[in-house]
Amino acid sequence: MSPIQAPHGPMTILFIDLIDSSSLWLNDTEVMIQYRRYFYKLIRKQILKHQGYEVRPIGDGFLIVFAHATNAIKFSLAVQTKLPAKRTKAGLGSLEFEDKGKARIGIHFGTPADSEPDGITQRWDYWGADVNVAQRIENKAGAGCIAVSAEFLDELLRITNVADDELVRLSKTPNIQEGILERAVPRCLLDVRSADGREELRGCGEWQITSISLKR
Repeated sequence: MSPIQAPHGPMTILFIDLIDSSSLWLNDTEVMIQYRRYFYKLIRKQILKHQGYEVRPIGDGFLIVFAHATNAIKFSLAVQTKLPAKRTKAGLGSLEFEDKGKARIGIHFGTPADSEPDGITQRWDYWGADVNVAQRIENKAGAGCIAVSAEFLDELLRITNVADDELVRLSKTPNIQEGILERAVPRCLLDVRSADGREELRGCGEWQITSISLKR
């Protein structure tokens, strides 16, 4: 569990889970038992390293919040880098994962409408439209990818202290989202794709979504 204090007010909200884990549990239970343990250990190690706050596990995934947006993107890239592309890399059998078992991540920046400690775990939990948006964005992420909202990218831009002349330069680039991310996580090889127009998120209206993956 995270030793840091739970953030309040505006924050980065992140959902992560394993794609099609139900099928893996049904068809490859013994391997999935080991992989789930491996996944939880990795996630919690990276939460500590990147100063996140574990709100709660959700099935085979997590809800995590961050006080600082740069920590959220660094956490996400670290997880996607360290998850094995094949089970053999983790000593978990001989079959390739393909898309099953890969992680998908959704990130949004906003302010939860309500929060309070859980009556049993005493860990803070969060509710509201911005939490729902983050979860819906996760559903838009592909296998091994990170999907983020425009609001999250705006926050990254704000906290990286971009000067006016640099902002003008970024605004003229073919992909301003890639420029913003490269400032936040230098030396990472990223494949950044901004959706054309706004995407419908079930029950949450239309939002601009950017997809990020690592160039391997």
